[in-house]
Amino acid sequence: MANELEEALERHYWEDELYGARERKLKALEKGEGTDCVFVVGRDDSEVEEFYGNKFDLRAASEYFEVLFRSPLTPPGPIRVKHVEPRIFRMVIEFAHCHKLFKHPANLEEAVLLARSADEFLMTELDIVCKTCISVFLKVDQVWKIYEMNNLCHLVAKSCQEFLCNKTLACLNHPTFLEIKTDTLISFLACGGKMNINSEADLVQACLNLANTKNSDDEKRLLIRSALPHLRLLTLDEGQISALSDFLTDEEKSFLVFKKQPKLSPLFPTGPSAPERICQIKTSRCGVKTFTLRPDPKPLRLRETLQTENRMEVGDQECFTISFEASKFMVIRGFDIFCKMNDPPKTVFIDLTDDQNFLYLDSYAKCFAYDKNLDVSIKVRSCDLKFSGAKLSLAPTTLRPFVTNSWVHFNLNVLVPEGGTFEMSVTLKESCYYRFDKPLNVVETEIPKWNDPDSLKLFKNIKFSDLFFNTDDKLIEAPRHQSLTVVRKLYYTLI
Repeated sequence: MANELEEALERHYWEDELYGARERKLKALEKGEGTDCVFVVGRDDSEVEEFYGNKFDLRAASEYFEVLFRSPLTPPGPIRVKHVEPRIFRMVIEFAHCHKLFKHPANLEEAVLLARSADEFLMTELDIVCKTCISVFLKVDQVWKIYEMNNLCHLVAKSCQEFLCNKTLACLNHPTFLEIKTDTLISFLACGGKMNINSEADLVQACLNLANTKNSDDEKRLLIRSALPHLRLLTLDEGQISALSDFLTDEEKSFLVFKKQPKLSPLFPTGPSAPERICQIKTSRCGVKTFTLRPDPKPLRLRETLQTENRMEVGDQECFTISFEASKFMVIRGFDIFCKMNDPPKTVFIDLTDDQNFLYLDSYAKCFAYDKNLDVSIKVRSCDLKFSGAKLSLAPTTLRPFVTNSWVHFNLNVLVPEGGTFEMSVTLKESCYYRFDKPLNVVETEIPKWNDPDSLKLFKNIKFSDLFFNTDDKLIEAPRHQSLTVVRKLYYTLI
């Protein structure tokens, strides 16, 4: 740990040839040579330490000391400092005079105390060193307590927020999260940074988990209502928002329904006014990156869904496979699977002569049992050619309405090493219909259009396969594998 901290801090210091001058200056300070002020430090008058300083260096290092030594209200003689421990003030004096810590914080407690002092004494350069120290020592099981106890110290709070944003899911799922106060939750939600989450639904669920620790329904409601202005509900779908339905007013529900049904906009141009407690931010703060394997198909009008050229029957046990080679270490956090189409209706009780500009797939029945018609298997091959794999029967975490253009999201947590190969197979357990698009040269021409250049560099040797079992129960490749892809997106983070 000490070596790691040394390496992390070294870039913040002056060049090595100044080290000798710093040491000589430090020795002079300890002896009181060439100094013109003295600090008496310690909470108890019986256990104090004296520290010598030079007003010129101190005023140059901090606006706090500039005001202190210029103010006519500052009494002459030794300056009494009761609220800082001597071991911490020693680091402050060293850095103010030498721009280097000769003795680093030994643990998280000392790093936080030093950060609080740097914040109080307005020492900007020391801020950078303190943030580095905290980032080295801070752990998941400590961050909520440190954040709650130091929320008024900007430097410590900012360091904790950065840690929470980088390790959001781990921190939200740790038992210490259920012990925090409502004010701490609100402060975290309001920080506004990108977070390592799958979607805003993770934050909604965390708020519900914390609310369930309260003793009364009134306390639960107060917590959720306090968090509501900081939850970006407009980035979620109806199924995810429904988890909060018991805590929303009728006005808020109507507004969210309108916002999640854009086809209603031509009919109701103005729409309901935005409720005060609904966050209007529409951009996701999800830090997880996405890689698109197939974009969302164009919505079909009702008459188009009845046309045979837009649908294809997929047989039982048909298997769709996607594989790629990772150019960097990454964690696959999840994936989206397109929903199957509903069976063709035998009778349509609607006049199809009208243009039906706003009548899309949502007029079909809705279902939330999509997970019952597929199995997923995952294999990862590392550079030493060792495979690790598992067959998964997953339930979706994003319950979207079961319509032709919708999809479901599945959480995953699979490490793919640099140079390793990831392979995912989706096997259907029932015969069903899927959207059919014209044949595409997906890998060579389409995927580069759907993803940014940086993402394309991470995924190499992408391969699609469409397999099915023949009469001998052997998997063979289907000729339409470039025309029908059930995997919509992969979600990943780099490590």
